Amino acid sequence: MTVVAPPGICGGQQVQVTTPDGQILNVAVPAGICQGQQFQVAYTARPVQPVSAPAYPGYAQAAPPYAPAAPRSQATMTIEAPPGAYAGQHVQITTPDGQIMGVTVPAGVGAGQLFPVTYMPR
Repeated sequence: MTVVAPPGICGGQQVQVTTPDGQILNVAVPAGICQGQQFQVAYTARPVQPVSAPAYPGYAQAAPPYAPAAPRSQATMTIEAPPGAYAGQHVQITTPDGQIMGVTVPAGVGAGQLFPVTYMPR
């Protein structure tokens, strides 16, 4: 099944995902994958049990692509916009604990200027 890495999650971190048949799996996000990117999870599907018809014809609720993990504390760091950077540009940074993540240079910030970035420490 295809899973989208949730906000603040990058390769090596664990997330819980809910399969279409309701199983909850703990999976490691593959290296190089960060928030918003897709990755594949293999699992053994359970046999499908018949269910009653939905209350409204044509209406079905899809399972979310992941279930949120237990809450963790966020950390904030200050980044210097790299040479040639401009507001709205997407740049890669490395957090103090070694995570590589993409961030967008905020409005009003240009090359050499500082801006805060919030991330989830490992």
